[in-house]
Amino acid sequence: MCDITPCGGGRCFFSVASDGSIYPCSEFLGISDFRTSSVFRKGGVEEAVRSDGLRLVRSRWAENIPVCADCAIRNVCGAPCPGELYSEKGTILERSPYCEFYEAIIRHAFMLIGEGELKNLVRTDGYEYRFNMFS
Repeated sequence: MCDITPCGGGRCFFSVASDGSIYPCSEFLGISDFRTSSVFRKGGVEEAVRSDGLRLVRSRWAENIPVCADCAIRNVCGAPCPGELYSEKGTILERSPYCEFYEAIIRHAFMLIGEGELKNLVRTDGYEYRFNMFS
């Protein structure tokens, strides 16, 4: 659920710190602005789901970020990780500082797909299984 828009944090999953505090995802662990309730408190999970921190993360779509809204690759890029962005810029509502990098990688991948060069995108060889824990 990472690197999609909208992000899965606080929507499809959340993270729990060792003290029971609930955060939108592991990228937000320890960031007090996004610490919500506690799993040890009765009704804590429901309270966390209704919290401002989780609501903010759930409201972040690429279409809500001015530069990203008109970008042709916004649904592939995902306007990436809001936790990563918050750690670097103190906000989740603007484009990533790595935008040009992500765009170049995605456009290159599309070019390879268009040229039928999937072997350069998906690794299908070279795996060696040393043990089988299910046998």
